[in-house]
Amino acid sequence: MEAPGTEWCFYVEAEGSLDAQELAVLDYALSETFEPRQFGPESFLEGRFSTIIEFGPRLSFETAWSSNAVEICRRSGARSVRRLERSVRLGFAEPLSGEEIDEILAPLHDRMTEMRYAEPLTSFETGISPEPVRRIPLLARGSAALAEFDRAYGCSWDSSDLELIAGIFRRLERDPTDVELFQIAQANSEHSRHWVFKGELWVDGERVPEKNLMEIVKQPLATSGPNSVIAFRDDSSAIHGTQVRLFAASAPLGPSPLVRMPTPPSCRISATMVEATSSKAALRMRGASSTMVTGTPRWRSASAALMPIMPPPTTSARCSPCPSRYRASRVASFWRVKVKHLSC
Repeated sequence: MEAPGTEWCFYVEAEGSLDAQELAVLDYALSETFEPRQFGPESFLEGRFSTIIEFGPRLSFETAWSSNAVEICRRSGARSVRRLERSVRLGFAEPLSGEEIDEILAPLHDRMTEMRYAEPLTSFETGISPEPVRRIPLLARGSAALAEFDRAYGCSWDSSDLELIAGIFRRLERDPTDVELFQIAQANSEHSRHWVFKGELWVDGERVPEKNLMEIVKQPLATSGPNSVIAFRDDSSAIHGTQVRLFAASAPLGPSPLVRMPTPPSCRISATMVEATSSKAALRMRGASSTMVTGTPRWRSASAALMPIMPPPTTSARCSPCPSRYRASRVASFWRVKVKHLSC
């Protein structure tokens, strides 16, 4: 099998029609500016390959990549852009069966967050409509109706949970909705409330004094070095660091050296935050330096989000070993922009 042709496809959803200025921003940003002459109106795969496979993010949620791209577009003047997603297209010279396509895609994409696009997208609509809200006949059938709901939706309720929920709605003199019951299952779960881990602990008929399961889990932290900042307070981690000096660009809107910023003596930040801050500063400076040296700012750089869109450069500078090709076509307020990577 010959090496496949490859193509990126950017799908852009906008509020209404894009004006000329917004189109210019998208044209300038998505062509990555360092090869503006490689922008074209046609795909580089269609008509050349017998089989084209495309996969990208699932349509049911917006990716973090899209959130960042939309923010960059809006700060650059394309305020009508609502969502921008990127897919991958592969072109094969040989006709492929469905089983062969599945075999090729298996190691290339994450089935949990990505999906195959059988046809190029025309919108981000999933075509799935939510089910109507329905009432659970608790007053007529009693706790048996709740037990049936529990089995259908995996709420993990025990007999005490069923009695508690049934008692609430009996006092309200009405049947619960499926939405209410599912919300109760989430908000009143062990994950949220810790009924078991923070409850009384009994062993062989005797209550264990002073400690519950949660306190037992926390006990090693109390006997180790107290270096954690947010242990058992959030789903993340941070430790005490040393006093540091922050670095920042001396002239953020242009190429400039990094300078040390004064730090109050009482300021202490974690080592993780120091590393992230230094990396962002370095990224911002690399983006700014590239802008001035080559005359071709890349929209993915941190500095591009803070600077207004510059006029297209008169000369291009290649910033990657692979040349690229682009295509843009409009379908109402939904756009497709494709970039092809040729073999190096």
